[in-house]
Amino acid sequence: MRVEIEYGVPIFQHLGGDLRSGIVDDDQRDRTSSAGDAILAAAATQIDSDPFDRADTAQLVARRVRAVVEQAADEVITRTGRALGPGPLCQDGRHAQRVADLAIYIRQSHAERDLAELGRLAGRRC
Repeated sequence: MRVEIEYGVPIFQHLGGDLRSGIVDDDQRDRTSSAGDAILAAAATQIDSDPFDRADTAQLVARRVRAVVEQAADEVITRTGRALGPGPLCQDGRHAQRVADLAIYIRQSHAERDLAELGRLAGRRC
């Protein structure tokens, strides 16, 4: 799932916003999207090469992907709110629903507990 494509860009563009206006930082959006793309591609390659998880890395890979995608979604919500202010959340139902969907996605994690487990798993690999 590409959170950036499915949610981030429509949040900005469905309001008629121009991502090149300077209000929304194109290079940050590109970095966030590229990081998500890269981690998903790496995870897919790793899973395809070891579909039965004989290397015992599936949980680590899944938690890494989740952390990067969660960060991207959080970045989209933060930057959109800062760029557009509260108006769209109050006056545009589609925008408000997209923001709510992203917020719910983010809150499905266990935040610091998940990150601590990711650190533990990564430390075990070293």
